[in-house]
Amino acid sequence: MDVGVERHRHAGRLAAAALDRRRAAGRGDARGPAGRGGAPAGGRRPGRGSRAVGAPAPAGVVSPVLTLAHTAHLDAADLVEARGLMDLAFGDFADADWSHALGGLHALVRVEGVLVAHGSLVQRRLLVGAGEGARSLRCGYVEAVATHPGHRRRGHAAAVMTALEALAPAYDVLALSSSDAGTALYLGRGWLPWRGPMSVPGPSGPERTPEDDGSTYVLPGALPLSPPLDLDAPLACDWREGDVW
Repeated sequence: MDVGVERHRHAGRLAAAALDRRRAAGRGDARGPAGRGGAPAGGRRPGRGSRAVGAPAPAGVVSPVLTLAHTAHLDAADLVEARGLMDLAFGDFADADWSHALGGLHALVRVEGVLVAHGSLVQRRLLVGAGEGARSLRCGYVEAVATHPGHRRRGHAAAVMTALEALAPAYDVLALSSSDAGTALYLGRGWLPWRGPMSVPGPSGPERTPEDDGSTYVLPGALPLSPPLDLDAPLACDWREGDVW
């Protein structure tokens, strides 16, 4: 049994169970209103590793606080809050997609205790090229980047990405799959679009995922790869349930 995998599954079950209890209760916390799966608008203190985001805020304005924590160090309420933010931001976020965000490091931005932005970085393996010349890269894969609809265009997504990009030295490359809406953000931060054909390992060999062509962006790690990345080469990711990219 892979203890790490079981721990991550347990965390996911905790989050799902807690969210079900909140749905069944049909009410918010008595201390104040909150969105589905959200925390009350106050009372939650910044966790270990928290820091203020950006320049000092003007008098009377509360600075956002960013926390970087592993899934194993988030409690059930944190996971429920982050899971609820996905639905607020995207409308309908599948459980399989949420499971992809678990098992790594989470960047969480809170304003007065309320979670307003989230993103996570999980480890995956990417296979670049084909045949004998193919290379397996240790990849930090960005997942579940979301901002609360009422707190957009305030730099919260940029703060999340800055925290996750700072982890690049631990990997050969960072990667993510972007929607059309997120393309400008990532291009502006120096991410590079992968131009080669995309695929995933299947029972009978590599299976093309043409619907994902052009949607993956990469950011090289701290140390240059030798030979350098060929952005036109075939690229394959490890298989998983739900969206593979």
